[in-house]
Amino acid sequence: MSLTRSYARRAALALTIGCSSFVPLLAQTGAATPAAPKPATPAATAAAPAAKAVALDAPGKGTADRFGGVAANLPGIDGETVIIDLIRWSTDAERDKLVATLKDKGDKEFASALGQAPSLGYMWRSGSGFGAFVRYATKFKAADGEHVVIVTDSDLATWVNKPGATAAPAKYPYAVVELSVAAAAPAGKTSLAGKVIADGDVKSVRLEDFKTAPVALKGVKHIKGGA
Repeated sequence: MSLTRSYARRAALALTIGCSSFVPLLAQTGAATPAAPKPATPAATAAAPAAKAVALDAPGKGTADRFGGVAANLPGIDGETVIIDLIRWSTDAERDKLVATLKDKGDKEFASALGQAPSLGYMWRSGSGFGAFVRYATKFKAADGEHVVIVTDSDLATWVNKPGATAAPAKYPYAVVELSVAAAAPAGKTSLAGKVIADGDVKSVRLEDFKTAPVALKGVKHIKGGA
């Protein structure tokens, strides 16, 4: 075989293999291997900022339980942290009396009874030093885990109104907050956008339409206190 034909066959073989054989060849000869260029990251695929988490400090001595969540669907306080501190829970007798009052006498008498009930704790938001007294606090088992029901003797309507806006008439002369603390996505909903009932099955005041009511508190967390 002539040298010319041999070189021609080698050249054809090199073209067939392609440039993939070029990098190993450079390595064998001691030449530097060119680094592959890094693809540019489009702005659209950049990492999104993490959702705001609830930062709860451990409550001091005298607080039995602390609950907190980030307000949502509450125009006046969206993004603020709402904290509920309980000194204690309602006794069975206190709970049963208030449930019976709501069932038999309606909202007006229920609100009056709440005003006469002992203070069990306090609920406030991060954007204000003012809040509301908790007059009813109980818990029960539901299909998605434990639920906590908190009732204040304030309607909290001012919380959801934007500054300068005309206050909408209060739906109830009190406020109910129901928390699903053991669900896959712990959340809270309120009587500001839900219907309040006296539920005989769970022996508690609660929201009748809890499943369909809009979420008012996201990322709900619970910390045991030092009481």
